[in-house]
Amino acid sequence: MKKTSSMLLLSFLSMIIIIGSVQMYQTNSAKFPTESFIKKHLMNNNGTLATYMKESDDLDSDLVKGREALSESLGLWLQYALEKGDPTMFQSNYSILTTYFLKSDGLVYWKLDPDGTSRVTTNASIDDFRIASTLIQAADKWGREDYRKTANKISQYLNKNNRRGQLLVDYYDSAYQSKSAFVTLSYIDPASLTNMFKNGGIDQTVHRSMTQLLTNIPGKGPFYAKKYHVTKKEFRFDQRVNIIDQMLIALHRSYIGLPSDELLAFIKKEFQQHGVIYGRYYLDTKKAAVNYESPALYAIAILYCKEIGETEFAQALFNRMIQFREDNPLNTYYGGYSVYNGDTHIFDNLYPLVAEMK
Repeated sequence: MKKTSSMLLLSFLSMIIIIGSVQMYQTNSAKFPTESFIKKHLMNNNGTLATYMKESDDLDSDLVKGREALSESLGLWLQYALEKGDPTMFQSNYSILTTYFLKSDGLVYWKLDPDGTSRVTTNASIDDFRIASTLIQAADKWGREDYRKTANKISQYLNKNNRRGQLLVDYYDSAYQSKSAFVTLSYIDPASLTNMFKNGGIDQTVHRSMTQLLTNIPGKGPFYAKKYHVTKKEFRFDQRVNIIDQMLIALHRSYIGLPSDELLAFIKKEFQQHGVIYGRYYLDTKKAAVNYESPALYAIAILYCKEIGETEFAQALFNRMIQFREDNPLNTYYGGYSVYNGDTHIFDNLYPLVAEMK
C-alpha cells in the first residue's frame, strides 16, 4: 500500500515537473516565437542562417539553394538583435560575420555553403550597406570600437571596388576584378549611407550622388524604375513590377522626407478592394501578375507606413501579415511564417521579425 502511494506521488511530481518545463518553454517561445522558430529550423550547425529549411540542390530565382547562408540574412539578423537590444545575440552574430563572411580586405561574401565555406568571390552592396550601418549603430549603443572598425573596413572596400564614377553599383567580383553596370534603385538606403559617410567609410561625393539618384527616380504611374545603368545613364523599368522593390524604394525615400504618394495610394486601393497586396503587377495595366503574397512584402510596407505615420494602415497590414504565421504553440513550426510542406524562405521570416519588433 505504501509502495503504491509512493509511486503515485512520484508520478504526480514528475507530471508537475514536465508541465512546468513545457510551460516555461512555451513562455520563452511566446515572447519571441519567430526568433525561436528561426533558431530551431533555419540555423546551420555553425550558427549561419539557412535560406531554406530543406536541403536542396535546386537553385531558386536568386541563385540560392537549400541551406546556403546569405549576407542578406546576417544583416537582417544583426538589425533585429540591435532593435531588440540584445548585445549577446549581436556579438555572437558579429563573430559569424568575422569568422565566415568577411575577408581581411573588407569583402563580404554574399553567400556561403552550409559549412561556412564560400564558392563566390562577389559582394552585394545592399547587404554590405545594412551590415556596416548596423555595426556603426551597435558601436554607438554599446561602445564597441571593434564594430566601428569592421564597419569602416567594409565601407572602404565598397568605396574602392563597387564604385563607378560617383555611384556604388550592385556587386564587385574580386576574382575577375569586374563590377556591375547597374545600381538597383531599391538598394539605395540613405540612412545606411549617411552612417557610413559619417564614420569615414565612404566619401561625400558618393554619399551625395547616391542620395541624388534616389531623389530623381522616375515613375510610370505608381511604379518606380527598377535599375539605373551607370555608363549609359539610363533608368530601366520592369514590365512585371516587384512590389518588394517598390516598397523598399518608398521606405528609403521616406528616410530623407521624400513622398511616394502614388505608390501608397495604389497599395491602399489594392488592399481595400481585394484584402491583399500581390507580389508583382504589370507595369502597363496595373493588374496583378501573380497570385501569391509575401509576409516580407507586408513587413516592408509596415515599416514604410510606420515611418510616414500611416499607423492605421500599418496595423491593417500587420493583421494580414500574421495570418501567414503559425500561432499554435503546440505546432512544430510555431512562430514560422509561410511554412508549406515543411519548408519556408528565411526572407519571409526575417523581415516580419524586424517589423514585429518595430
